[in-house]
Amino acid sequence: MAIVTLTTDYGWSDFYTAALKVRIIGRSPGVQLFDISQNIEPFNIAAAAYQVRSSMNFFPEGTIHCIDVTSFHNGYVLMQFNNQYVLSFDNGVFSLILNHYKPQGLWEINIENLVEHPSFPAIDVFPEVIHHLLVKKKLDGIAKPTTQLYASEAVRPIIHDKMIRASVIHVDSYENVIVNISKDEFDEVSKGRRYLIRIRRAAEIEEVMDHYHDVPHSELVAFFRSAGFMELAMNRGNIAGINGLTIGDIVQIDFM
Repeated sequence: MAIVTLTTDYGWSDFYTAALKVRIIGRSPGVQLFDISQNIEPFNIAAAAYQVRSSMNFFPEGTIHCIDVTSFHNGYVLMQFNNQYVLSFDNGVFSLILNHYKPQGLWEINIENLVEHPSFPAIDVFPEVIHHLLVKKKLDGIAKPTTQLYASEAVRPIIHDKMIRASVIHVDSYENVIVNISKDEFDEVSKGRRYLIRIRRAAEIEEVMDHYHDVPHSELVAFFRSAGFMELAMNRGNIAGINGLTIGDIVQIDFM
């Protein structure tokens, strides 16, 4: 079964998502389409990267993940990673998904003869690349191998021996927040030491747990999600709303 996912900042109030899906199905009949999110904050490639990277663990090999958040002059790239594919503008989202890992393959898409709708290039590029991957089984004529990726300008955590300064990259529908610090980065700095996770309005968390229910109701909790990023939450509460946390806010971890 051929699977394609969509992650965009289109929202649901316009025709863009439906039009793109129709074009994809028209070029590759039988493809299964899944929405990872159509509600990415406009131009927030860090949130798009987080959503796709988190989802990849649940999709089978060969899945094609299409991302349309922030058009960019570098053009489109197709990446193979974890035996799946990611197709997007080369706007920094690839480096955020990789997070220091290496891709299995990279191809620069030749869009010269593909784009008929300059204001909505994904509607031309995505269906054609998907068709070549799933139906033709080759990229001849529309792509060439590359080794270059644009390095994301999105904020990365500041890491020192006694401190990590991370940023909120996503607030979910329960108003839990995801920060851009991975478990590997946290473990490398912590080295078994005591620490304090400092949040806005003097809120603090002293220990990383495994689950929301490891603390009493209304208590704050931190843990690492399956994709490896830290989540901050309040058991049966909304940490973002109560503490005024929004995307881009700073969360600092001090090590004793």
